[in-house]
Amino acid sequence: MNQISSRTNPLIVRMAKLSERKYRDEEGMFFIEGRKLFDEMLKSGITPIYAFATPKESALLNTLPQECACYEVTEGVYQKISSEKSPQGIFCAIKYLDNFHKFATIYSDAFCDTVLCLQSVRDPGNLGTIVRSARAFGINR
Repeated sequence: MNQISSRTNPLIVRMAKLSERKYRDEEGMFFIEGRKLFDEMLKSGITPIYAFATPKESALLNTLPQECACYEVTEGVYQKISSEKSPQGIFCAIKYLDNFHKFATIYSDAFCDTVLCLQSVRDPGNLGTIVRSARAFGINR
């Protein structure tokens, strides 16, 4: 496992820029932070391109496939890439996922006169609320 202790490391500067949509689109990557999203990422079989963890959370990096570039970073370096007020010490950069075509294939023959479209949902809790509300209004697909 590699270690990074400089806040000016080019990879750290690059990851810090992912907080802005412009750079996420340029890089074709997004990021996740925190233990809950990390566990969900593992459950869904997604392999990040880069993973960064503080010494306290560095054991999590051992659960990732070898093709992921893993780095242990100091608390100061983690603060540079983190966008959280109370960071949990794990940060992963993931290539954009192409789930649209899967969705189109699954529902291409289904008739549905009500469609729910979402963009830029940042909080999984918000998504859950939206899905439950849609279900309450009779959207079942």
